Amino acid sequence: MQKIKMLFIVLFILVGCTTKGSSRLRVGVIQFGDFASLNDVEAGLELELEGLDIDVIIKSAQGESANVQTIATQFVDDKVDLIVAITTQAAQSAAAVSNGEIPVVFAAVSDPKSAGVMGLDFVTGVSDAAPLEAQFDLIEELTPNVKSIGVLFKTGDPNGIYQTERIQAVGAQRGYEVVVKGAMEVSDLSISATSLAEQVDAFYLITDGLIVGNTGVIVEEAKRAGIPSYASEDGQLEYGVLASNSISYKDIGKQVGVIVKRILLDKESPKDIDIEVANKTYPQISREIADMFELEVPEPLKQYLFE
Repeated sequence: MQKIKMLFIVLFILVGCTTKGSSRLRVGVIQFGDFASLNDVEAGLELELEGLDIDVIIKSAQGESANVQTIATQFVDDKVDLIVAITTQAAQSAAAVSNGEIPVVFAAVSDPKSAGVMGLDFVTGVSDAAPLEAQFDLIEELTPNVKSIGVLFKTGDPNGIYQTERIQAVGAQRGYEVVVKGAMEVSDLSISATSLAEQVDAFYLITDGLIVGNTGVIVEEAKRAGIPSYASEDGQLEYGVLASNSISYKDIGKQVGVIVKRILLDKESPKDIDIEVANKTYPQISREIADMFELEVPEPLKQYLFE
């Protein structure tokens, strides 16, 4: 009997040691909603972490602000090893709730400084600030008759405000009139889009949550007014946008994955990892929409046409 007891003790110790030694790292991902660009970030992240002893736990806020805070709190309570926060609001919530206890790596935050997630020792990430010079190059080459551009944004959203201010600045430098109009919710977005479409030659769609989530509504209003729409990223093209010189959100996800590995596997501190930006762009032009507006696509740009 004594030998049997000793055997159970030994087995318990061995099983305990094995479990501890094989425990996997856990990364909690706050996904704001089911948007193409955000899904691409998630896909790029998972691709970069594939095959590693890291469990990626994804929780979606379903586009609801209140859910973001709840998810962030759950991840902290569950003591995950790192939080990946996709979008500005997710980054702000994760940073506030973590309060330095858990590293936070953000993605798709256009202006980390105004969002309050820059300069924190436990936070780093990848910004999705759009390469506006490249965007305006495309607008100028594809639609040289466009002289005024309309931009919609969510009122009070620091991400949208930052993007709008940058577009106004770069647009002014390039000789464009940029007209901006805010909207608080989906209910007044259509009205704002209709009003703005009567004042400009084209729309430029930014990547704040309200605009990305309702791209189709805005584009339809633009079409009714007979003007084309450009977009910050290629996930919006499926809704009838004419063109985009887009960053790749999947590439951003991969960049985030590399940072996650540096923190969890290489034991680097987030404070020693500079915030990165996405620099490479991918021009894309919808042949269908170009034909609809009877545009003559310049020869150098024809390689970017897609069906």
